[in-house]
Amino acid sequence: MTYEELVAYGLPDRKDLSKDALDGINKLVGDTPRLAEALTATLVSSPMECVISVAHECAKAGLAYEQYAWVLMHSDASRGWMGRWGRYGSAEYTVGLMARGWVEKESLALFRAEPLGADFMDRDIAPPEMLVQGMIPIAPFGMVGAGGASKTTLAIKMGLHVITGRPLWGQSVMRTGPVVMVTKEDTRDEFNYRLQQIIKQDADPFLPHERAQIMKGFYLEDLSGVIGRGRFVEMQSDNVTETDVVGDLIDTYKKIKPALLWIDPAVYFGPGERYVNDGEAALMNACRKIATALGCAVGVIHHVSQAVARSGTSDAHAGRGGTAFGDNARGMMVLHPRQKVADPMKYLPPDISEMDVNSGRITQIEVVKLSHGQPVRDTLFAKRHDKLPFRLDLIRGPRTAQTPEEAEEQRLATAEERHEVFFKHYVRAVKRAEDAGERLSKTGVKGLDPRPVFGGKALPKNDVTGVLDMMIDRGYLEYVRSDAGGQPKHLVTTALGLEKFISLRVVE
Repeated sequence: MTYEELVAYGLPDRKDLSKDALDGINKLVGDTPRLAEALTATLVSSPMECVISVAHECAKAGLAYEQYAWVLMHSDASRGWMGRWGRYGSAEYTVGLMARGWVEKESLALFRAEPLGADFMDRDIAPPEMLVQGMIPIAPFGMVGAGGASKTTLAIKMGLHVITGRPLWGQSVMRTGPVVMVTKEDTRDEFNYRLQQIIKQDADPFLPHERAQIMKGFYLEDLSGVIGRGRFVEMQSDNVTETDVVGDLIDTYKKIKPALLWIDPAVYFGPGERYVNDGEAALMNACRKIATALGCAVGVIHHVSQAVARSGTSDAHAGRGGTAFGDNARGMMVLHPRQKVADPMKYLPPDISEMDVNSGRITQIEVVKLSHGQPVRDTLFAKRHDKLPFRLDLIRGPRTAQTPEEAEEQRLATAEERHEVFFKHYVRAVKRAEDAGERLSKTGVKGLDPRPVFGGKALPKNDVTGVLDMMIDRGYLEYVRSDAGGQPKHLVTTALGLEKFISLRVVE
């Protein structure tokens, strides 16, 4: 068709249309006036009704999707409308669904006015899908931490477990699959080096078939050198608007079907920190669109504020900026260097020493939010090693009580463990005095330094007498007068105390 003929079919006089656009129309419509009218209307105004009309008319005419997709996608207005429509994913994907009759005009309406239905309570409604039970939902989630808390290294490590199916801190990976890392922080060379070292240095070496899975299933998108492009949302005329990057990402990975997609770091994918809550809410909404279209978990790596970094606070709003980041995430993990939290030596698992904490080798991880189920309540740890800087040992802390009865049992068990440490210390102190020909009174023992330590805290001096009285009641020590009688009394060891705390080794 000539340009004049197209105008006759309804195309207004738009000499600014590219030759490619005109050629595309000619290639598609041939001598079909109805198609020519629908296509030209789409290129001119592209309201939602025109896009749907074109899709159906093309399908009725027997055209293959690939034949007309180009023309639909090169209408600025239709691309803008479809790119903002998040229910079905990318613009191209949405048009494809419409063309195949899988999505009708009515199903694209924003409001539906549909009641729950009389059979609502009888339906077998499946729970939201989880990637890692108790930790990671198939939805957007956040992982926030201070600089140096091993966020990216831990994200890579977690990705390797998702690909291979290895448990994470004892929690099952519910669905294995490819992992995508979209980064604006590390170059491809830097990231590849880190990934390779993490694989090589793992404490539990990856088997050949696991390495093959990783080589096939780990994808990297390096946007570190991209300036002014690559944001998921940006400000346009004082409105936060989703960009075409979201649709492009969905189109690129919809056939790969990743299980986990990481965004690192959040600040480079939103409109910037000038638009705090609006920007964070829009970013997480874009990530929800990605998660829905690809059917995967989308983890957004973010920094914490200076105050949170210094205080070691862990909650859903620990991320830097406003509250919208945590509010709109369906899960949240907070990372802190262990030495920054209150009572850093308290309740450490056996695999972590006080020296590990003081040397800055321990990162604490807490699942502070999970909208789709019960989160893991135990404190989790990642342990680094000086000579193997990319090795991360994933260690689970002591179990957190789930019921009042269990909490009471744990309290009593902890109290007894504390007493055992104190009893051992003072039985040995009294025995050393006996071996040296000395006698210790309660007051003398109270003045001894150092006092026993449990959970990073020394026994208060005023509590020493109470511990000694408890030891006497249990038969571990006796309080006796000298052979000649008179005062003062002194402490002596008993056979029971020596058997329990000298012959048998008690681990502190």
